[in-house]
Amino acid sequence: MLDNSIVWLLLGLVALLVGGAAGFFLGKTLIEQRLKVAEKDAEKILAKAQAEQKDVILQGTKEAMRLRSLAEEEIRERRQELQRQERRLNQKEEQLDR
Repeated sequence: MLDNSIVWLLLGLVALLVGGAAGFFLGKTLIEQRLKVAEKDAEKILAKAQAEQKDVILQGTKEAMRLRSLAEEEIRERRQELQRQERRLNQKEEQLDR
């Protein structure tokens, strides 16, 4: 009877150790799988953010070019207006000098 109890006790300990080891390795495997999924998700998010960054930079560059073009056009118009005014003044001076 004592021998029987020791056998059952040893079987129980072995089963506990086997179950614990199986649980440990199963948990480790699940954690590794979750980590791989999380890494893939992070890579996707990073790729999307980089694509959006390029898009924002491109839009900013286009906007800067548009604003520069507008400013250059305004400068040309002002120069032309100043030249017209200068010609008028020169004409008036010539008329006064006569």
